[in-house]
Amino acid sequence: MKKNILTITLSLLFLNLNQIAFSYGGDDKHENHNHSPKVNNENKEKDEKNEAKFLNNIKQITFEGEKNGESYFSPDGKEIIFQGIRNKDKFYQIYKMDINGKNIKLISSGKGKTTCSYFTPDGKKIIYASNHLSANPEKEEVKNPRGYSWDFEKDMDIFESNPDGSNLKRLTFSDGYDAEGTFSHDGKHIVFTSQRDGDLELYIMNSDGSNQKRITNYEGYDGGAFFSPDDKQIVYRRFDKTGNAQIVTMNTDGSNLKEITNTKAINWCPAYHPDGKHIVFSSNMNGQRNFELFIMDLNGENVKQLTFNSLSDVLPIFSPDGKKLMWTSTRIDNKSQIFIADFNNQNLSNSEKSSKNVYNDLSFLANDKLEGRRSGTKGADIASEYIAQKFSEIGLKPFSSNSYFQKFDITTGINLGKKNSFEVNGIKGDLEKDFIPLSFSDNGDIEGDLVFLGYGIKSPEYNYDDYKNIDLKDKIAVILRHEPQEKNEKSEFNGNKPTQYSELRYKVFTAKSQGAKAIILINGKVNYDEKEDQLINLKSFGGTGNLGIPVIQVKNSFIEKVTGKDFKSIQNAIDENLSTNSFDLGKKVKISVDLNKEYKSTSNVIGFIEGSDKNLKDETIIIGAHYDHLGLGGEESLSDSKDALVHNGADDNASGSAAVIELARLLKDTKPKRSIVFMTFSGEELGLLGSSYFTNNLNKSGFKNIVAMLNMDMIGRLDGDKLSVGGIKTATNFEKIVKDTNLDYNFNLSYFNDGYGPSDHMAFYLKDIPVLFFFTGIHEDYHRPSDDVYKINFQGLDKVISFVKNITLKIDNQKEKPQLVKIAPDPAMMSTSTGKSNGAYLGTIPDYTSMDSDKGVKISGVREWSPADKGGMIKDDIIIGFDNIKINTIYDYTYAIKSKKPNDKVVIKILRNGKELNLSIIIGKK
Repeated sequence: MKKNILTITLSLLFLNLNQIAFSYGGDDKHENHNHSPKVNNENKEKDEKNEAKFLNNIKQITFEGEKNGESYFSPDGKEIIFQGIRNKDKFYQIYKMDINGKNIKLISSGKGKTTCSYFTPDGKKIIYASNHLSANPEKEEVKNPRGYSWDFEKDMDIFESNPDGSNLKRLTFSDGYDAEGTFSHDGKHIVFTSQRDGDLELYIMNSDGSNQKRITNYEGYDGGAFFSPDDKQIVYRRFDKTGNAQIVTMNTDGSNLKEITNTKAINWCPAYHPDGKHIVFSSNMNGQRNFELFIMDLNGENVKQLTFNSLSDVLPIFSPDGKKLMWTSTRIDNKSQIFIADFNNQNLSNSEKSSKNVYNDLSFLANDKLEGRRSGTKGADIASEYIAQKFSEIGLKPFSSNSYFQKFDITTGINLGKKNSFEVNGIKGDLEKDFIPLSFSDNGDIEGDLVFLGYGIKSPEYNYDDYKNIDLKDKIAVILRHEPQEKNEKSEFNGNKPTQYSELRYKVFTAKSQGAKAIILINGKVNYDEKEDQLINLKSFGGTGNLGIPVIQVKNSFIEKVTGKDFKSIQNAIDENLSTNSFDLGKKVKISVDLNKEYKSTSNVIGFIEGSDKNLKDETIIIGAHYDHLGLGGEESLSDSKDALVHNGADDNASGSAAVIELARLLKDTKPKRSIVFMTFSGEELGLLGSSYFTNNLNKSGFKNIVAMLNMDMIGRLDGDKLSVGGIKTATNFEKIVKDTNLDYNFNLSYFNDGYGPSDHMAFYLKDIPVLFFFTGIHEDYHRPSDDVYKINFQGLDKVISFVKNITLKIDNQKEKPQLVKIAPDPAMMSTSTGKSNGAYLGTIPDYTSMDSDKGVKISGVREWSPADKGGMIKDDIIIGFDNIKINTIYDYTYAIKSKKPNDKVVIKILRNGKELNLSIIIGKK
């Protein structure tokens, strides 16, 4: 879904992608010591609701001691063996207790360090690792600075004893770390980890310690292994050179090795569910500091998140009957303790009753290998080719000329030309070292006097005006980024909450409206030290919309050198009491900006079923969704990481694309009366480009009589059966069809009447085509790298697909085609008509499909009796001026309205049928 700053405002949790380091008592199966902040009550209630899908009656069963963890059930499920640092323990010792946490007893000797205990299958013995025979068993560990690693006692060996700790017997004698032992279910073998050959590998031995054999041979740490319930396979985790860890399965002899996770994360602590069909594990794949518990099938598919907690959950293990799950968690007071819960196996079974085709299609489109499907990239091309292949396999007719592709060019970036320069009084700056043009800059050669303009803010509501007593006409302004008293919670200006005045585009608009001929932005003290005084990456900020004025960023060090001014001190003085300090710098400046847009080809993918009714087959129903996403991030990403991370967009919008493919399968043999077109769009995230291209070229498409368009965008996260349906009043019978169909589904529906919104259906509604829009809601993974396949509710997705299928068939079976109803958009979509603080209102409906233009703002309509209507503005007018301010982009228009207040009289210059007209309009109040 297109994230449009002009139409929606999101307030979501930002996830910290930094990794944390662990401190363990021996091997990877020990609890972590995460220090993430606790969640607030609202988040806690949400987390508890999510956990209740699989876990009920969550109970903490250890409370005393510094650390408790790595717990395992006895064969009868009545007792638990675990390791803890309790009482006067200096290091981990092995303890046993009842399943309710009572009757705790020390099992190990209390000497040295112990770890990794486990019951024999008959419950008559236990094993654990210990170094108590070492000459110096309690020497202090050398702290290992590497994250996700720990020190391995070379004198650690595996021992067997009675359940009370008596009759201790040594099973391994190698010169190296031997630990992490677990039994096969028939009691004949033990799999364990050893460093005896230099690397940390898996070994297997008879239960009496004889016949020890190495079964892995892979550089990196292999460990934490468990046998499958039938004892034919082993699951374990493997750390690679990058520090990531993956879950691996193999046969007990080391053959048939299969890596079943493949994510840039720490996937570890795997264990089998007693059904032998699932593996539970812990991972930070959400991109957070903390770890959560997950469960998946043996192929690594159908991943489900079990725990939701701002702290960490690790080391999960099922009871022998599979009805309980036990794990180690820091969720209470950030201390490692053992928790147990009833496990809902029925929900696990229900959650996997979904279409295999949908799962496979969505998983392919949201795979890391497609690198986020950004339009114009190889990943997007692979996605389009995959969809076309599926259309062909299903038997859809191709769009045209035996091709499913409708190709078009898009602007994918911007590059530096050869004529970029900047000099002050003859002193030249070096491109990309001292200065850089910004991506929304106009090209041109500019000369003029240099003026320092503080923060470049003109704000009546804060009684702050950097433009006071300054004549900026035909001058070049030096403007600080950010805003006064930033990051000061007691600020009279913003109270530590950024306002619209900090937006770079707004600063540019304001300076342009005051007569500036070019703008120089500097970082100021917020990023003032040498390490942080960085230039903005040309390709990572601002889009490509030309704001109609040259804009460059200059480093503080260079601007201070050429002007002789200490801008840090000046900025401090401004911030101290919000006293503006703008002045002429007495310097002559020359600026040349030369930027070239980068164009690439991309494609909509289109196939269709020809209608069976000779009188209706020329009428067309379109089912669509966009397949592109954000690639490696960029400005549209809401990730708090500055790194280039793959944004897989599993919900946004691999879910919609997979649904289009599945609906083609489901409808192929229904013999619809009307033709049904299945369409996946490119360029949606860049501004509805693919759908706009299609609707702007309808006369070339072959589908001229489109009676309805059904759009699916983000339909993969159904929660509590909550489904939003937009456009229900864009045709006279849509509301009835939707509600009647829902009698068989019982969705908790919410409705939007109009056909506007930041997704592809709007391009059709602006061409007078009735639309329906299906959407399961915004979530905290929206436009973040964490929008991944395992979070998709596939059962819910199947239900939505079925719902859309039956609505499509009902529309198709209507004798008369849907009758269009034109209604104005919801006011929430009209932020371009509403000032942020003053309620200024015009009543225009911008053509959101033309947002990529920098040649004015096209109007798709006006509200009846609105100020714009009374002033004579009509559909298809292009706004090019606003009170002598040149309007290049939608941003200019937005800021122009925000700069006014109700009852202000303005002159708006429009382009109508190629002719310029001036309209006098009085601003209204919303």
